[in-house]
Amino acid sequence: PVPAHHGPLHDGRTSGSTGQPVHYHASAFTQRLIDHNYFSDHARQGRNPMALRAVIDGRLDTHEGEHVPELPGPGQGMGPLLRRRDAQFSMAEHADWLMRHRPRYLATTPGWLETLMDAAEQQGLALPRIDQVMPYGSTVTPWLREAVRARLGARIADRYSCQECGPLAFQCPVSDGHLHVAVTNVRLEVVDAAGRACAEGEPGRVLVTALHQYATPLIRYEVGDIAALHAQCPGCGEAIPTLSRLLGRRRFLIRLPDGQLINFRVIDRKSTRLNSSHTDISR
Repeated sequence: PVPAHHGPLHDGRTSGSTGQPVHYHASAFTQRLIDHNYFSDHARQGRNPMALRAVIDGRLDTHEGEHVPELPGPGQGMGPLLRRRDAQFSMAEHADWLMRHRPRYLATTPGWLETLMDAAEQQGLALPRIDQVMPYGSTVTPWLREAVRARLGARIADRYSCQECGPLAFQCPVSDGHLHVAVTNVRLEVVDAAGRACAEGEPGRVLVTALHQYATPLIRYEVGDIAALHAQCPGCGEAIPTLSRLLGRRRFLIRLPDGQLINFRVIDRKSTRLNSSHTDISR
């Protein structure tokens, strides 16, 4: 039984991006610690937590009007928050909405953001200047970082997480290629196919142990991702465990003839609305 002082439990479910959908439980205590991990990242990345932020999200149900205003919270920030369903509007409508509201920060998936960048180029859509983009849900490519800098004037501040555990790592404030492990939330390991610890900087399977998850304990839980682990950050020199070469889900990788693993997505330019930001080619 979860201790009474941990508060009420809530159920959660994943979409099954690892290959198997998961049903889990979390307490109010666990969620509070997860929220404060995200809030700490606002200070680390130099964000104003009171500024307007927009979330364009595929998990949101169809809604009335252009967006759904939500109460602020530590995870997203304490300022005004506007949430909007991605597939409910065309890319031109999304671009117009962003131009009118001009949020300082934008949170969405890399797949949707790639589609917006592509649509802006193909259709000549005007986009506002944004301070930072906070992606979630899949791998950020170097192409996307450059496109976001060029078209939005924004820096991508990546966040690596899983629904069952919360934040796993946050992007280094000075290096695009490195993510600092959320050591107050998880213990993270990288192992080879036999379960042995990989050498520093060598890609392998990511295992996480949740430090505060009592309702559904996660101990050396394999999240299905490939990454490399360093004892300290090669980007800024901070003495904190750091990830690099985060390739994402093994199911969404292909191996080239030279042995290199890459992650890729397919964009459908014929569709006027976003039907899917990912294409699963593992079959």
